[in-house]
Parts: sequence; structure tokens; C-alpha cells
Amino acid sequence: MDNIEFVTDLYEAFKRGDLPYIVERFGDLENSGVVADAGKLAPWHFPLRGSGAVVKYFEALMGTMEPIRLDARDLATSGDYVYATLSQEWKVRATGKVLVMKDGAHRFRIRAGMVVEWRAFEDTALTCEALGL
Repeated sequence: MDNIEFVTDLYEAFKRGDLPYIVERFGDLENSGVVADAGKLAPWHFPLRGSGAVVKYFEALMGTMEPIRLDARDLATSGDYVYATLSQEWKVRATGKVLVMKDGAHRFRIRAGMVVEWRAFEDTALTCEALGL
């Protein structure tokens, strides 16, 4: 499986709610997490380091938000890296408000069939506004 197929497979697993499948494909992370420049941070906006970081990330994300839609497109690769543009919709569990995120991006670094680095780029101010932060 090439790296684009690998990442596409991760997105498909997310859509079907198979988080254990995703977690098994993440290794000992370095330099990972959401690039968050808002004054306040969402619960899942923290540096991801080590092998247990992905579980903590999904606990924070899924505890706060319910996924409605995730569409990955424009996948491209360069060496160990895979880039994707995303459109997403999430429902804030506490308020029922729907957060629509357009044109976010993910960057994966893959080595030996494992994700060793993951970065997400989103409108962090919009996210925090939807959460009431």
C-alpha cells in the first residue's frame, strides 16, 4: 500500500468509527498535534508526543465533538509526507452547535507503515468560538 492509500484508509476508518484501527497505525509521535494559534485552546489542541498521545487526542476530541462529516481531498505526497485538504462538520456535544470547517489541512509523516508525525491546520479561532471559549 502506498502512503496515499494508507492515509485514505485512515480517513475511511474514521468515517466508520474505527478508532482502534487508526490508533494501531500511529507510532511514537514527535512534533504532532493541531497547529493552534487562537488565544484559547480547544481540549484537543495540545502537543502529541509518544505512543499514547493519539488515544488522549481522540478522547479529548470525541468527548467534546460528534463528527458529522469529514471529506478529505487533494491528497499529495512528497517523500515520507502525505498532505490532505479537509472539509469537516462537527456537532458540539455541550451545545448542539454545528461547527463547519472548510479547507483545513492534515500532514502525515509515515515511516515503516506507521504515522510518526501528524499535524492539523484549522481555523482555531472558529473552533474556539463554536465551543464558547
